[in-house]
Amino acid sequence: PTSPGRASRGGGGRVMRFGDMRYWDAEFAEEGEYAEPFDWLASWEALSEDIVDLIPDRDARILIPGCGNAPFQLEMYDAGYTSMVCGDLCEVVVQRMREGPDGVDRAIQWDLLDATAMPYPDGAFDAVIDKSLLDCLRCLPPDAGAAKRYLDEAYRVLTVGGLLLLVSCHVEASLRADLRGRGWQVIHVESYSYTAADEASAQADGASVTLFAVRKMEDDQGSPCSSGSGPRVVSFGQQSKKERKKAEKNNRRILKAREVEAGMG
Repeated sequence: PTSPGRASRGGGGRVMRFGDMRYWDAEFAEEGEYAEPFDWLASWEALSEDIVDLIPDRDARILIPGCGNAPFQLEMYDAGYTSMVCGDLCEVVVQRMREGPDGVDRAIQWDLLDATAMPYPDGAFDAVIDKSLLDCLRCLPPDAGAAKRYLDEAYRVLTVGGLLLLVSCHVEASLRADLRGRGWQVIHVESYSYTAADEASAQADGASVTLFAVRKMEDDQGSPCSSGSGPRVVSFGQQSKKERKKAEKNNRRILKAREVEAGMG
């Protein structure tokens, strides 16, 4: 989840609480909506082929900010990426992952982490993997500046040549716009779609995911608009009905908050 901030409102007075730590503390608690392990947007199985191609070195230093309690990082660790730091600003979920059997059985570093002000030195990581953290930060009021601070920090903690992988419900053009002003080079764009009984309806609901990979260039020499071909579209494969409905619900929430931010809600 996100850094602290005010909540933004969706249509009909619904409060979009993705920037409010009280929301995350409550929802990750035992009776909360995310008490059970949950992968936002995509699982390791869905993304693994692309990630392995992009990060072939299993010894790469990996940071996953806004990790939550996702099975993703556990399965990535089991696939051989054992130099991993997972961070979240929600103390409830960090403590649970650190002390629970899944965390104890794996040498993952679990950090209480404000992604907009990271404690790590410059160039500490070879890759930063973002699974919808940027989406959540974009739900905050624009004047909060959280998304920009986070992307500046991600750039800082990456080594030259390091990769930022954004897994997002937003489209490529929107992500390119977010990355302007830094020396990023686009190296890979992939568009995933959920397998659903009504594919057209799923797409209309925003149930699609973009994997957007950029490389940190030396001396800020690069452009997020200078490279990258059009995305391919692939399918996630079968999800359980419960998982698909929950993922689509979260996507709609984030997209609605984005519309409000842009003045369209």
